[in-house]
Amino acid sequence: MIPKPHRFANHIARRPLSCASAIFAVLLMLYSLYQLHLGNTYLDSFNWIDGTTFIMIGVLLLRGISSLWRESDLQAVSIALVGALSFVFAYEAIYKLAFFIFPWRMPPAELREFVIQVAIALTASVGFAFGTFRVSAISWFF
Repeated sequence: MIPKPHRFANHIARRPLSCASAIFAVLLMLYSLYQLHLGNTYLDSFNWIDGTTFIMIGVLLLRGISSLWRESDLQAVSIALVGALSFVFAYEAIYKLAFFIFPWRMPPAELREFVIQVAIALTASVGFAFGTFRVSAISWFF
């Protein structure tokens, strides 16, 4: 009698990219939580990025992968990555506007970063164009 493969192992075999991305997202969040526990709000090994940004990326990746389980493995991971990074860069661009109300008054280095952040944030329109992203009442709240 041949034993049946375990359900979890079968899932990993069918969706290796999604599983690897989910594990990466969890590890990213755990690393950030550990650094925040140590009192390191800004992570110097990542050019002083805010530790909560990694937590936000991890949550968005997990949310994207879990909500796109009907899509193919590559589609789920790629749209989740595009969505997570574009929404984080949209947040960063809005955050930058909190300090510089008028973009044309930004110093050149800040303006360059702002333009890059806006351009990357606009890649989220791909998800809306293909019908993968939808606007709901809860998304308006957040």
